Amino acid sequence: PSGPGGLDHESLDAATEALFAIAQDMPDFAGQEVLRWILDLEDQLAAGLASESGPTWPSGGELLVLHVVPALFPTSDFVHRVCTPFLLFLGHALSACPCRSLPDAASALVLCSLLSQALAPASRVAPEAIAFLSALLATALPAPARKSLPSTHPAHALHTHWSLYRGDQDPSSLLQQPKKDKATGAETVLALDKVLEGSVSGPAGRRAALLTAVRVATTTVRVSRGASKGADWAEGGVALLLAPLKEVLEELESVCGKTAQLAKA
Repeated sequence: PSGPGGLDHESLDAATEALFAIAQDMPDFAGQEVLRWILDLEDQLAAGLASESGPTWPSGGELLVLHVVPALFPTSDFVHRVCTPFLLFLGHALSACPCRSLPDAASALVLCSLLSQALAPASRVAPEAIAFLSALLATALPAPARKSLPSTHPAHALHTHWSLYRGDQDPSSLLQQPKKDKATGAETVLALDKVLEGSVSGPAGRRAALLTAVRVATTTVRVSRGASKGADWAEGGVALLLAPLKEVLEELESVCGKTAQLAKA
């Protein structure tokens, strides 16, 4: 439920506590039901790949339930009957769903954050989140800067994929910022929930999505580096994996440094 002030957090907390109690008392039943729900989401995503509009991102309610899953089941297990399909679905959605609007971007950012944080306890990285964030942040770059990215950069492939499906906006310029941007960090962060529900668009919505994307990206970089800490071979592999994201962040800071600095604060 939600009211004029937004989500009813007390009710959500109470529902989460109830779900946790059920998962503890009846783990087999809870695992079976959550797994069935996740597989339904996968079936919907697969069916959407065959449609002209493409697969859709999880709804607001589905995002809330996905956010609860790591609190009910351990994501640190190498293989888990619920969390393994859960993590695979998050990666599949980030790879397959086209990002053609600001609400799409807001939903995707929730999934990126959720995937990175869910993998952190097991010291694993999320290549799907890194690739998606690289592509999304690249949409804030001017066309010449975007085209100057290496030909192997994931932004090129994902932008092409997003444009395969019918939409009203060029996905490669989704987060383009106006030349005069006087937004503050507080303004943009507070607007993200409105972006998700579609009530904020235009420059304010793009600022909200861009600032949040940079913050999620910097958190993802920190989590990924932490996963490889202490192993030289792993550090080298993670550095290579993070290279596209680093390239976009550096390019973004040179183009609109004020926004990037706000995001890193």
